[in-house]
Amino acid sequence: MNFSKKRVGKRGQVTIFVIIAIVIIAAVILFFTLTQQGKDLVQQVTGSEATLDVVGEITNCVENSEEINNKIALITSQGGSANPENYILYNNSKVEYLCYSNEYLKTCYMQQPLLLQHINQELQNSIKVNVEDCFAKEKQSLESRGYQVNMGRINFSLDIIPDNLVFNINTPMTITKTGTQTFNQFSIKKNSGLYQLVMLSTSILNFEARYGDSDPALYMTLYPSVRVEKQKRSDSSKVYILSDRDTSEVFMFASRSLAWPPGYKL
Repeated sequence: MNFSKKRVGKRGQVTIFVIIAIVIIAAVILFFTLTQQGKDLVQQVTGSEATLDVVGEITNCVENSEEINNKIALITSQGGSANPENYILYNNSKVEYLCYSNEYLKTCYMQQPLLLQHINQELQNSIKVNVEDCFAKEKQSLESRGYQVNMGRINFSLDIIPDNLVFNINTPMTITKTGTQTFNQFSIKKNSGLYQLVMLSTSILNFEARYGDSDPALYMTLYPSVRVEKQKRSDSSKVYILSDRDTSEVFMFASRSLAWPPGYKL
């Protein structure tokens, strides 16, 4: 009887040790696979660089940069210019005249005939430094983890296309630790309805230049995803506010066309 009890006791002890060993192994595996400290240790021991996601990190930075989003919103709320010269104040915003006549009873003249290209250049010039900051932050992050990073001059251009803003970035970037990874081109697409807003604005401006006015309801009937508002001012100026119902983006501009002399307007 005593012999049997001893065998049962030993089996119980072995079972406990096995369970403890399994728990320890599981904890170690979770540490090395789920925590950044564990991943860094694996890279130091094995030299593995497979977990690097440079493109993903830079894309995330560009897409979610508060500075970039704020600058885009500012320019689009000012008629497409970072520093408007001929503008009207509307809700503390300098809204640029994109069609203007300082004469009475005369239709306006286009101020930015190539509106899309103008906005494209204004945005590109304004956010270039913020795009460069995303690369600088990624370089600093990699170097803090023991990588050697060599990066050349950053060439940046922006394209406004249907449904997207495309950030085209060319820069030679070499990352070295035990192995080497090389990057040259980055193409980042940011969801945006700005292209459609600008195209509709161009159509409205053509009506302003030819007929002296336009009908927002007509545009909303044809393009239900866009809201078009027209705010008339006391000097016969009009502020148009176009907003994308899906992305909440806004484009504002001003027009002064077929202005009536004081006392003659119906």
